[in-house]
Amino acid sequence: MAEARGAAGLALLLRALSGGDGQVQWMDEAPAAPELRPVLTDTHLLLPETLHANDRLAAVAHAAAHRMFSTPHQPAAGLRPISQIVIGSLEDARVEHLLAERLPGVRRWFLRGIQQHRAEGLGFADLLARMSRALWDEGWVDPNPWV
Repeated sequence: MAEARGAAGLALLLRALSGGDGQVQWMDEAPAAPELRPVLTDTHLLLPETLHANDRLAAVAHAAAHRMFSTPHQPAAGLRPISQIVIGSLEDARVEHLLAERLPGVRRWFLRGIQQHRAEGLGFADLLARMSRALWDEGWVDPNPWV
C-alpha cells in the first residue's frame, strides 16, 4: 500500500513538472535480471522498485523534461548503436538543462545522481558517465580528451 501511495505521489510530481498527464508504476525485478532502468512511455513512467528515493525524484524530473522538450520517436535508421547511445546521452543532458533553467530546484536532483557515479575507467559506460558529469558539474574537469 505504501508503494502505491509513493507511485501516486510521484505521478502528481510528474504531472506538476511536465504540465501533462501520466501515471507512475513500479516494475517488478526478476531475481536474475540485469539492473532495470526507468522507462517512459506515452502514458506511463515505469520505475524499478529498488530505485532509491532520491533517484526516484531525478527519474521523474528526467521523464518530465523529455515530455516537455524532446521530439518523440526520433528515427535511428543509419545510426550505429554507439552513436545512438551518445546522442541519447546528449539529449538527456539537453532536456535536463532546459528543465533546470525553468525550474532551478530540480538541478540538485540531477547533480546528486551524477556525482554519485565516480567512474574513472576507460570503458564506454564510464566515459559516458564522465561526459554526463562534465556537462552538469561546472567545477569538475576530466583529464580524458574524449570527455
